[in-house]
Amino acid sequence: MEKSQLSSIIGMQLKDIIHVGVIDFEENIGEITTFHTHLFLEVNKLFLKLESVEQYSKLKVSFNSDVDFSFDFDIEEDMSFCKYSAANIYFDSTLAENYISSVALYEPLFYDKSLACDAMEVVLDNNQCVFFDPKNLFGIKVGDSKLKDVFLMHNNINSIINL
Repeated sequence: MEKSQLSSIIGMQLKDIIHVGVIDFEENIGEITTFHTHLFLEVNKLFLKLESVEQYSKLKVSFNSDVDFSFDFDIEEDMSFCKYSAANIYFDSTLAENYISSVALYEPLFYDKSLACDAMEVVLDNNQCVFFDPKNLFGIKVGDSKLKDVFLMHNNINSIINL
């Protein structure tokens, strides 16, 4: 993915942050288990797929046409894949239009169809910071500028690309 491809989302609306996982029914009660290793950002009609890779040390970013459930494991027969809209958890205001004003990539590596980085920061037009840190025990942690501050305190960052 070229830097210009990712920078094309600047000015677009971040509509949702989507968790994916499975739903398991026991006694007619559904239990949702999300995979924190995969997230999707809905930007206009595009989806940015975020994956925690390299043993939870890098964030892989790629464009997708939709939310996909292509995982390298099988689920039990009585389970189904599911997605969960988490915008109301992460956005300061779900009534705001949440246009992307900037994106920062920490220690980025660009590949043909994707990129990998140590973390990614998305700043919205209301100055809200949405920070994605893949270096957590169970996958990608999503937070605000406080998470960013903790990340910077514990990681030696030499390269930041601002889009």
